[in-house]
This record gives sequence, C-alpha cells and structure tokens, in this order.
Amino acid sequence: MLLYVDDEAISSVSNDSDMLKTDDKTLDLHEEVLEVSKENVHRGDVIVNKETHTKLEEFDVPIKEEEVTVERRKVEGEPLFEAYNNTEDSDDDLNIIRIPITRERIKIIKEKVVTEEIIIRKEVVENTEHVSGTLRYEDVTVSERLNKPEDK
Repeated sequence: MLLYVDDEAISSVSNDSDMLKTDDKTLDLHEEVLEVSKENVHRGDVIVNKETHTKLEEFDVPIKEEEVTVERRKVEGEPLFEAYNNTEDSDDDLNIIRIPITRERIKIIKEKVVTEEIIIRKEVVENTEHVSGTLRYEDVTVSERLNKPEDK
C-alpha cells in the first residue's frame, strides 16, 4: 500500500499516548468555500434644486372715475329773482356748490400660493445577481501498489 504524504501538511504528533499512537501521522485536508458579503457603496446623489424664475404678466384693468361737467344754458322766459338778504346762509357757503367726485385706484397685492407639491421618495429595490467563483479544494486519492512477487 502506498500513501503519498506532503511533509508541510503533516501536523505534529501528540506526546499523549492516549490520543494517538506514536507511529500515527495526521494530514489536514483543505477546501475553499465561497463566502458572499454585501456592503453599501455610495453611487451618487439625487439633487433636487428649487429655482425661482420671473415672468411679466400684463393685463388691462378697467377703472371708474367720476367727472363733473358744467353746462351753461340760458333760461327762457322771465328771470328768477332771489332774496339776497338771507341771514341763514353764511358768507363761506354763499354761491358755492361742492360736489364730491371719486375714482377707482388700482391696488396690486402679491400673494404666494402653492400650485404644486413635489414628493420625493427613496425606495429600496431588491434584485438578484448571479455570482460565481472558482474554488480549490484538496482531496486524497489512495491507491494500492503492490510489488510483484519475485520468482524464487
């Protein structure tokens, strides 16, 4: 019987006689196994930038304004006579008519209103990737080689 033993792979023989016989030798067999691990890698950033733009809005707004016109007309017929010695009228209001007039004034108010809502989500998507690797392992082949008996 022939057994091939690599000298580097032989472990030391134990001195304890209960464990091994002194003429026994051990050989360790090795096998590679594939261990797969994962790590998070920074692959980039998503940048959401809010920009402010301007635009010019032009429109026509109708406004109302009061105007007073004074018209002169001749009175036909006999002229009207008034009493000039009216003691109830003061000198300030004598011969003065006050007519208030108004006009509309444009008032512009800017308000911020929400027109859209941007929702940003980050989702975890799970995919499967096929990984493979070439592994080495050690094995033992035991073969028996007999010497031919010599003819005597």
